[in-house]
Amino acid sequence: MFNPLDILRPEKLTNPFTQTKTVSESGMSTFGNFLKSAINSANNKLLEAGDITRKVASGEVKDINQVVFAWQEAGLTLKMIRSVTQKLIEGAKTLFQTNI
Repeated sequence: MFNPLDILRPEKLTNPFTQTKTVSESGMSTFGNFLKSAINSANNKLLEAGDITRKVASGEVKDINQVVFAWQEAGLTLKMIRSVTQKLIEGAKTLFQTNI
């Protein structure tokens, strides 16, 4: 059975609110790199929420509000990524249906 809390940790945690400098060969940041960074950020949020949940369950953290806020933040990040990918899919469909 798949347990989402057993996902391997990335080596470096990223902050989604700071701009990461991912630069392609042409010297410009690509949308693919930005999307990859956003997905890694969402994964990190889920991992942090899982860690806080385990800490509450073990008694290390007493404030249940931290768990709620962490899961809400992770959920909002996932919704944002889902909406961006849906818009990309809609745009690609519109582009492919265009008559030339």
